[in-house]
Amino acid sequence: MGSVRSAGSGSETEKYFTILNGIEEDIDAANDDVDDLGVIHETLLSTADGTRSEAIARQRDQKTAQINNHIVRLRGELNAVEQMNRNTVQNPSEEATRRSRHAVLARKLMDVLDKYRRLERESQKQYRQRMEKHIRIVMPDATDDEVREAVGNEAARSVFAMDVMSSYRSKVARRMLRDVENRDKDIHEIESTIKILLLVLEFIKNIMRWTYFGRVVSVIDVRLGSQARADSMEANGVVSDDD
Repeated sequence: MGSVRSAGSGSETEKYFTILNGIEEDIDAANDDVDDLGVIHETLLSTADGTRSEAIARQRDQKTAQINNHIVRLRGELNAVEQMNRNTVQNPSEEATRRSRHAVLARKLMDVLDKYRRLERESQKQYRQRMEKHIRIVMPDATDDEVREAVGNEAARSVFAMDVMSSYRSKVARRMLRDVENRDKDIHEIESTIKILLLVLEFIKNIMRWTYFGRVVSVIDVRLGSQARADSMEANGVVSDDD
């Protein structure tokens, strides 16, 4: 479920906010990595050279794995902080402050996840469009339905590949087919990433629900405490300074 990172010396409150500051820096780093991945996607989509394309694809895969690992670790750390908040006895005011800061970071990570998911969805769409383009180049007489079938169905794409290689024995046809196969792999990789993101998003939403619940309870405690003091003062005939 994750563990809380080391915070060094200081009071418990100082250690807590040191931990959260470190988490925020890592969220910012993950956001920068998503921007870098967007550039890599664009470069890959605009590259026609097969060898260079494969090298860029490996770079993309490494960056994707880095982001995914980063996100999973941040999810665990935010959850560990939530567990720490539940298990730590605090006065209502301090608890509200701690939970508020924690909620801000959870929201910030969710924003990065949404950005990452939108990037992957758009990249997936563009890879499909590139597959369609190459299929139409080597099979200009293919109908729209045949092209869609070749893009979305592996068995149909295998038949398409055999037809192309039996009719077009050029290097261009082989390169186009290899690019279609690579883009198909890209699409499946993106689908796997999106599934991970959906799970993490739901997890972070649950953390935010717990954090919101904790903040509401803290506010209620403060209000009940104030009301209890007022009732006690009134019962003892003490006049409040606010009166």
